[in-house]
Amino acid sequence: MRPLGQRYQFDLLEYLNQCDLNYVYLFQLLCRDTSAFKSTVVSLGAVNEETTFEVIDNTRYTSTVKITRKMPSRVGDLEFTVRVFHDLQCTDLMSFQGEREYDPRYTYPNTRMRSPDEKTQNTRFLGEILKLCVSKGRKFAKQSSTLTC
Repeated sequence: MRPLGQRYQFDLLEYLNQCDLNYVYLFQLLCRDTSAFKSTVVSLGAVNEETTFEVIDNTRYTSTVKITRKMPSRVGDLEFTVRVFHDLQCTDLMSFQGEREYDPRYTYPNTRMRSPDEKTQNTRFLGEILKLCVSKGRKFAKQSSTLTC
């Protein structure tokens, strides 16, 4: 937590470390071969709580993955779109909840009530969801694309 009145400074190293870690989690969830990323569903055991990984675009060096986390009806579903760079072995958050454009820094307060490091926080939040799926998931069949936690 920074002192009141101190200007926010973007920590590039922390952000890139999180992007690299998110790549490792996605790699474990979707497959072991980057040329064959496949869509996957992860269930966390609770009723109507599952995470869906849908591969939208898959090329030699990049993939685009849409991640939807079903939440209780009062909260609403979470939706991430992530670009996966296989040659760099990292990810980049393209959108969260339909919001596609992120500024490097936001003044606070602002009209959308975004925090100064909105993209970094959303990337870290995605990492926590992916970590949960990796730590609790297991495959039932070799050709199955369903993980259950």
